[in-house]
Amino acid sequence: MRAGSQRLFGIVLLTILFAATTYADPFTFSTIPAGGNLSAAAGSTVGWGYSVTNNRLDQWLVFNTVNTDTGFANGIADASVFNSPVVAPNSTLMQAYDGISGLYQFTWDAGTPAGFSNSGNFVLSAEWWSGDPFDEFTPSEFLESIPDFNVPYAVTVPASCQCTPVPESSSLQMLALGVGGLLLLGLNRKRLPLAL
Repeated sequence: MRAGSQRLFGIVLLTILFAATTYADPFTFSTIPAGGNLSAAAGSTVGWGYSVTNNRLDQWLVFNTVNTDTGFANGIADASVFNSPVVAPNSTLMQAYDGISGLYQFTWDAGTPAGFSNSGNFVLSAEWWSGDPFDEFTPSEFLESIPDFNVPYAVTVPASCQCTPVPESSSLQMLALGVGGLLLLGLNRKRLPLAL
């Protein structure tokens, strides 16, 4: 190879390597827990959180809706915990499921058999904006819709569950009060003279 060809080859190679290392997806989205797999006893409510990173430097990521591609059986699915996040440029937002906010929640029917499972994909819709569309003091405009994308989930009733209910503190207090009352009655009977 001649020196000029080697130099051109080197420039092309460096350009390709630089482009490959600097490219990033416009955003990443994942469930909390990672992989979207949950396990919960029949009759209980569980939920998923999310982590989303906006890799764009000048556009806001605005989420609209979350649905599922398959229906849930043996329980009630609920998307009302999804708060349609707005993610600023070059930032990450995490929301663990806390019973009020998250990605999605599901309540098993009490009679769901052990080992039963629901699985599928969460289907999310989002948009790119030039600014935060909910900030009334900063102008922003809609740029484009993001094609719906899927994130997998699964929720299972464990085949074997150490699910003995723990008594509530008020139940324990009532039990202690009852035992204490019986002990006092027993002590008072010993002190009273027997009348015949």
